[in-house]
Amino acid sequence: MGGVFMRVKLASVALLTAIFLMFGVSPASASECTHAERTSGQCSGVGAVVTGEGVTVSGTQVTPGSSGSSSRGTWSPPPPRDPVLGSAQCEVKIAGLCRGTSPSRELAEPATPTPPSSLSDVAQFAPGDASFVQEPAGWSLPLLPMNVFSTAQTITESGDLLGWPIEVRFTPVSYRWSLGDGATRVSSTPGSSWGSRQFSTTATSHAYELSGDYLVSHWVTYEASYRFDGGSFVSLPGQITRSGGQSTVEVLSVTPVLVDRGCHAETLVSGRC
Repeated sequence: MGGVFMRVKLASVALLTAIFLMFGVSPASASECTHAERTSGQCSGVGAVVTGEGVTVSGTQVTPGSSGSSSRGTWSPPPPRDPVLGSAQCEVKIAGLCRGTSPSRELAEPATPTPPSSLSDVAQFAPGDASFVQEPAGWSLPLLPMNVFSTAQTITESGDLLGWPIEVRFTPVSYRWSLGDGATRVSSTPGSSWGSRQFSTTATSHAYELSGDYLVSHWVTYEASYRFDGGSFVSLPGQITRSGGQSTVEVLSVTPVLVDRGCHAETLVSGRC
């Protein structure tokens, strides 16, 4: 680039020299500085003095705050400096000229988590299958109450949602039973154990009329809520249902037997005293 610039300067000097020789004028100079070059301190000039003995060529480099310097003989341009505003040597250009790089923008407010809007958004935190207890375990007698109760409880799961720590709480609100003989039951409570009152009637007990094997199935329905960073829990619309397990109950046949005395219900084991 400097060589091209120098050849243009010398061509200008040669033209001026020819004119001065023609009309007998001695001094000659050429300057092609742009506004950008003057701003960046890269303003160069080439001059010539014509005498009867010949032509003398000189070069001048002007920087801001200095009066310039000159030397006679061969002139070499200085190494290029960093691009400046208004020049064409820049990565960011507008209309072909350097306009600099725009300053980086910072968010006016800190980023906030995107809250879930439905249960599908927190499906990864959904509880697994629940379970239930059957009394007596695995068997019963015709016309006597068989008891079942759910062990499902409120569950809180923790994790990350889109990079933000979140807690999701699942609360059981409904318990459904299929008792194997066509009977079903839906309860808002999980039920409870007999305790010491074997074969007593409870909110979730069931009596079979005939002997046989019956498959008992259980489902638990949950509602969900969430919170970020230890805040208040916010409810999510909808419900989610999970299996509560299955179990087979064998209802035994009753055979009359002569005994010298009866036995209490509390002492029955597999239908026997």
